[in-house]
Amino acid sequence: MTRYKAHLKSLTPISFGAYISAPKKRGENPQQYEEAHWRERCNVDDKGNVIIQPFAIKNMLDAAAARLSMRTGQGIKTFKPLFETGVMVEEGIVLPLTRANVPGEWRMVPSDGKPAAYSKGSRVPKCFPKIDEWEGEVTITVLDDKITKLNGGVPLKQWGLHDLRRTMRGSLKYGGDIL
Repeated sequence: MTRYKAHLKSLTPISFGAYISAPKKRGENPQQYEEAHWRERCNVDDKGNVIIQPFAIKNMLDAAAARLSMRTGQGIKTFKPLFETGVMVEEGIVLPLTRANVPGEWRMVPSDGKPAAYSKGSRVPKCFPKIDEWEGEVTITVLDDKITKLNGGVPLKQWGLHDLRRTMRGSLKYGGDIL
């Protein structure tokens, strides 16, 4: 088991889409509800700071390993399955923002909540928390020694050049260095 500290810095803005569980008030229309509760889409820690979830970072690492398509030296096997089962991110990145001061971006999105390519419904305005620039440190735990032994752990040094597919069509780019 090996631990790496990585410093991540944004290449593109990050947007959040957590589920809003607040009940609708009596007589409140959808637009009023959205204006009152859109900030609840942020993921926050116990202190109220906005965080990038550990699974978002883990998914980004898995996607980077898949896109690199580097061979492990064992036939045609790639690093993808090794990363999926042998890499862990225990804590997310805490950002110096709270829900109260995060900016939002209004978008027209499908009313049924499905990805645009599969939606047959109309579009409605929704506001999503958006952070243009961010950075922070994260600890990546490599459980499978094959990742660090094979090719000198090259995928760990290149993962910041690739993207995380948050949704079926959206992408979020991270940049970073292994410290």
